[in-house]
Amino acid sequence: MEFISGSGEQLREKLQGFPSPWVNWLQAAKILVVGIMDDKIVAAYGIRGVLNTVTLYVREGYRGQGIGGQMFEKLVDAARKQGLHFLTAAVVNQNSVSLNLCSKFGSKVIKNPKNGRDVVIAWPLTVGGDLVCRFFRVACSMVPDDFLMEIAERIIERTTLQVVRQ
Repeated sequence: MEFISGSGEQLREKLQGFPSPWVNWLQAAKILVVGIMDDKIVAAYGIRGVLNTVTLYVREGYRGQGIGGQMFEKLVDAARKQGLHFLTAAVVNQNSVSLNLCSKFGSKVIKNPKNGRDVVIAWPLTVGGDLVCRFFRVACSMVPDDFLMEIAERIIERTTLQVVRQ
């Protein structure tokens, strides 16, 4: 597999033909890693927004082959090179494959809302990032679940819409 990294804007053309809404989210990435097999993109992982939110997608037919883990390692390498201290994500509670992948790479649960659809997780990449993750966990424990999820959705929507409108 070949890996290419850059920003969503730099790799915009490579994302043509990728399923939406993934394209819109990935074009907003400040760091984007794409995995290419058989001359087509089979996976893309991006980091976007002020919370370094990870968005990832592996095409059907290529799942279960370890591509997600390879891609995540490349994404973390790119994030460290860019000086990021932490990554965050919201993972669907019932998506055991994604939750296992996140756990394998050292994610920390920030918030698992009661009756919630998503689990908020983070990866500290540095000592400073570990402090930020601890702060997130404490802050999120004091905020009602519904309010926290609404804020997260607005941040994600705003980041995505900025790129789509351009």
